Amino acid sequence: QTIVWGQFDIFSPVDLLLPFEFSSSSLGLSKIDNRLPQPTAKLSIYPKESVEIEAYYFPKLIIDDLNKSLLDEPIIHNSLNLAENNYTETLVHSSKQNSNIEQYALRVLYYPNWGTIGITFYDGWWQFAEMHYSNVHFQDSRNKRSYSSDLFYGLKRRQAWGIEVAKPIGNTIYKLEAVYVDGYRRLYTLDDSYDKNSDLFQDHILPYQNWVENKNQSKTFIKSKMTMISTGFDANWDNWTVNANIGKIFFLTNSSEKEGIGLSKSIENVLEAEPYWMDKYEITGSINIMKYLADDYTKKAGIAAGMLGNGAGVSIYYTNEIFESFTIGLSYQYLALLSQLNSKTILTEDGLKEEEKSIIEPTIAVGFNYLF
Repeated sequence: QTIVWGQFDIFSPVDLLLPFEFSSSSLGLSKIDNRLPQPTAKLSIYPKESVEIEAYYFPKLIIDDLNKSLLDEPIIHNSLNLAENNYTETLVHSSKQNSNIEQYALRVLYYPNWGTIGITFYDGWWQFAEMHYSNVHFQDSRNKRSYSSDLFYGLKRRQAWGIEVAKPIGNTIYKLEAVYVDGYRRLYTLDDSYDKNSDLFQDHILPYQNWVENKNQSKTFIKSKMTMISTGFDANWDNWTVNANIGKIFFLTNSSEKEGIGLSKSIENVLEAEPYWMDKYEITGSINIMKYLADDYTKKAGIAAGMLGNGAGVSIYYTNEIFESFTIGLSYQYLALLSQLNSKTILTEDGLKEEEKSIIEPTIAVGFNYLF
């Protein structure tokens, strides 16, 4: 079954708990466009006319082709030794889920006269593969200090709570969604060697190293609650439709964790390293302005921007439903797809390695959709 949750059509925090198609290159203006079907057992109970209780059992772990390839192929982490000005390659071990793959969810939906309220509990696998680390090992040698970490890449099992609210007023439905999930916030990795006399070490590495050793149990990540919250509206006027939302992703951290995040960021800023994805995309949102070009709603055109299905950017699009089961679409888009966000390593002229910068160019896309 293809399951969808949440109130928003395009970017829905509650719906992100379900299997997602990262590797698709098509424009998605509805969350169901990028949702993966999965084996599902569902029980619905209606204790009252206005109350619905849904219990879900997902016996298999469903992930898309992009995550499968990342978990199956060996990954090399390149550690820059600033003292020697060279790189050390470390194999990153993939963490695969072969047991305890069952997932569970419980949703309670209440439909009062004024709108909709929903609460979701989810116990399963976070669909975004991430790099995570074990303890850091410290070694002293003369005026240098070396660090090494066991690196793992894979999925994490997490528990999450979600809430959704929708209230119609006239031709507009105002919406709110939030997700509260067990999270891991990656920090700067101490797996390099530095000259103890350098300004970089004294001003940035040493304070961070002391925090990792003394305040974070020699770990270069923090385990904390991650929250995604989004608010917006859907509006309809004559043949016009507008969908808009804006949100934020953040961790609920204590003072010590905030200190570690700040020290980690200071090193990344000095080294001009790629920022953590949450620092880069902490503000989310999307807007879609669409007009139906025919009274039977078979033709439509519009412009959309923000988080659009499996990517972020802007698109001008047109779709035409030729007959009930066959639709064609045309779009001019400037999108950074999730499948393109994996950095690649290249050699520079001086023989050092650096991350290849993603090049995003405008494209024209033509699509066909046939429902069997």
